[in-house]
Amino acid sequence: MNINEAKDYLKLAAKRGARLGLERVQELVHRLGDPQNQMQVIHIAGTNGKGSVGAMLAAVLHAAGIRTGHFASPALCAVNDYFRIDGETVSDRQLAAVLTDVQAEAEQMADPPTEFEILAAAAYLLFAQTRREIAVVECCMGGGTDCTNVIERPLLSIITNIRKDHCAFLGNTIAEIAAHKAGIIKAGCPVLSGCRNPEAQRVIEAYAKKMGAPLETRQPLVRDAVFTLQNTVMDTEGFGRLFLPLKGMYQPENASLVLQAVGILRRLGIRIPDAAVQDGFLSCKWRGRFELLRKSPAVLFDGAHNPDGMRKTTDSLTYYFGAHKDIVFVTGVMADKEYQDYPALLEPLAKEICTVKPDNPRALPAEQLRDVYTAAGIPARAFDTVEEAVRYACGTGKTVVGLGSLYLYPAFCAALDAVRPQKKLLLTFRSQEERRAYTDACCMEMQVCRLPRGTAFPEIMDPGRVEYWKNDSLYICEIAEFVRIYGDYTADGFYGSGAHGAVDVYGLNYYPPETVTQMIGQITADKPAEYETMLRFLREAEQQNGFYILGA
Repeated sequence: MNINEAKDYLKLAAKRGARLGLERVQELVHRLGDPQNQMQVIHIAGTNGKGSVGAMLAAVLHAAGIRTGHFASPALCAVNDYFRIDGETVSDRQLAAVLTDVQAEAEQMADPPTEFEILAAAAYLLFAQTRREIAVVECCMGGGTDCTNVIERPLLSIITNIRKDHCAFLGNTIAEIAAHKAGIIKAGCPVLSGCRNPEAQRVIEAYAKKMGAPLETRQPLVRDAVFTLQNTVMDTEGFGRLFLPLKGMYQPENASLVLQAVGILRRLGIRIPDAAVQDGFLSCKWRGRFELLRKSPAVLFDGAHNPDGMRKTTDSLTYYFGAHKDIVFVTGVMADKEYQDYPALLEPLAKEICTVKPDNPRALPAEQLRDVYTAAGIPARAFDTVEEAVRYACGTGKTVVGLGSLYLYPAFCAALDAVRPQKKLLLTFRSQEERRAYTDACCMEMQVCRLPRGTAFPEIMDPGRVEYWKNDSLYICEIAEFVRIYGDYTADGFYGSGAHGAVDVYGLNYYPPETVTQMIGQITADKPAEYETMLRFLREAEQQNGFYILGA
């Protein structure tokens, strides 16, 4: 199969629906040679937090030099997103090849597997084929009957927390749901519980005792934390100060669980130096979870999809932005979620709610979700498409937050890319004519703010601490000089030494010289009158030494 055929095959399997039980996936992995037993597996279950915990732990293991696989759901933008090898999503070629192998066995089964059973088997096979030493595997739904639960002896089982979710499959009480999650515990294998609910914790403790599995409960290893829209800085017990790019006030709780897991793994003989913990946290990426997509005005996305997650998100939003009813939300949910609880949580923050229907058969119609908010006295309107909602929300000039189902994320990001922001660019031009023409059109009344050489990069980028970010601004500098002073930020979207073109600080998109030239040609034709003003300003700015911000 090629990648398109592989995707079509998964769509066909998806029509079989979600069916709990291990019979099909056990048969499938056995046909494939039981790849799940060819590596050590860290198995993670829980209602919220398992994605962030898995991402941090996989990043730490990779930083420690361990060949690491990572399986997590849902896939945000492409099916490749389910699978990561050493922190990178797999290529189309790798994915198509492994799904070809899985299909050959799956379609010979009398009871063919479901989509997620195919994906779980593909993950184990991929990690075995690429000789992963440790695989971090997140449950898709539940635990005991989850399609990933075919490991005989996990290296470590982690249960993050337990709240009501997926009740149609897992039960209507905390105890019933906890029993499903506890099903990942195996005889004699260590377990780490981050559960805070006493009823759920009792279920986990009883099951661990029954299985003879050593159980550790959550310890407060993060002593203090400072939150900014750039990162989360944590002072920890035993690991010093850690910098985590993931945002949200709930991340220290997840980080504490990861640090405790590192301690357990060390006692099991896994070599994880302190430097690997620091580097792993610093390099960790996890999209769609309180992710800052654009600055000034801020645009964020958070995949809070149940009341507990929504409560943590609104707490974080209140911390970062205050309860000023000044946020425009773009939100869509699944019909089987407890969305009736959301208006009370969003009311202190929401200026307006834009409701949409995510691209999923289980999604709630936008009009029904709108009515839930208007009934609570919150201004809300329904939109036919996500792009229309995002365009409207961004047009208000307010902070915009995409919220709800992670199935909304790809459409939200695509819509945001289609809405042209007020650009803040790092620019380098091939000639003074190009420089003048571009800045002619973008700026009218000018002021200059000098940034001396050696200014800390976070100081430039932090909208909360730098007054000039309140202007509609442009960075003007040679990219080669920027890289020489601040380092190569290619991984974050800045292009290497000597590159030409423009780099968008918001979206971190690269515009090649020919695109810049085309833009400038149009701008010059539209706004010739600003030429002399800008020429004078640029001559004045270029006489100074350093990087400059031009504010309109």
